[in-house]
Amino acid sequence: MGDTRLKLEKDLRIRVTRFLASKASHFPNRQRAIFSLTERIRKQNWEAVLFGGTLRDLMIYGGSRSPRDVDIVIAGVVADQIESLFADCVVRRTRFGGLHLQYNGWMFDVWSLNDTWALRNSGQSRWGFQDLPKTTFLNVEAVAADLIPRPGKARHIHANGFFEAVSNRVLDINYEENPFPILCVVRTLITAARLQYSISPRLCRYLLHYGRSSSPEEMVDVQIKHYGMCKRTAEEFHSWLRFVGAEHRGAGTKGLTLPVAKSRQLELFEEWTPAW
Repeated sequence: MGDTRLKLEKDLRIRVTRFLASKASHFPNRQRAIFSLTERIRKQNWEAVLFGGTLRDLMIYGGSRSPRDVDIVIAGVVADQIESLFADCVVRRTRFGGLHLQYNGWMFDVWSLNDTWALRNSGQSRWGFQDLPKTTFLNVEAVAADLIPRPGKARHIHANGFFEAVSNRVLDINYEENPFPILCVVRTLITAARLQYSISPRLCRYLLHYGRSSSPEEMVDVQIKHYGMCKRTAEEFHSWLRFVGAEHRGAGTKGLTLPVAKSRQLELFEEWTPAW
């Protein structure tokens, strides 16, 4: 994996740099938004990283598609400082103390490193950006990259199984403890369907264990609260969990790939990742 990982890291650095490019006059609204918010953080001399699904989408789709949301984590500040800096575009606070921002039609999730749930509940007293990738439920989101690299230095990337997930196209559990397991079930099914990655045996067992505690209709409600829209129907959630239940024992070490009609897969791909 060594050479493959080095190549993937290099590719991700290039894609992040292009994503954050500074020639704002050439940007559509969404690119101007990320540039503008990055500049606010830069002027405060705050250390920050891009995190999770933002980097996943840049890694998988490159410059052809735009990440739906941008997750930014800032070190050495508290939530009130972040809210003061972005007071003009705050939509609401999240249940964990982060902020939902809306700027030029693009959604951002911004929070303090100290407010990361898994870190606060880890028993450790000090954390760094290198710890963030250990906190995501899915391995395909276990990555963080400097928002503003130090002058003359390469953009630092922290990962915990992320590049292996992309290379092998397998979803697995990265950090199992989570206060909202049914949301993990919903997000796993939606992510697996969109990416057409296989689901590891361990993750299959998790889906079955927690998926049986909620109805498909409850899963639809959970996704609407999380994403702000209905991406998958109750029938799809129900059929996928039945498929996992029926097939996971014979799937082998590679796991299962959810059945998704090509027309439906294209529809969800276009809905999730609007073009730049």
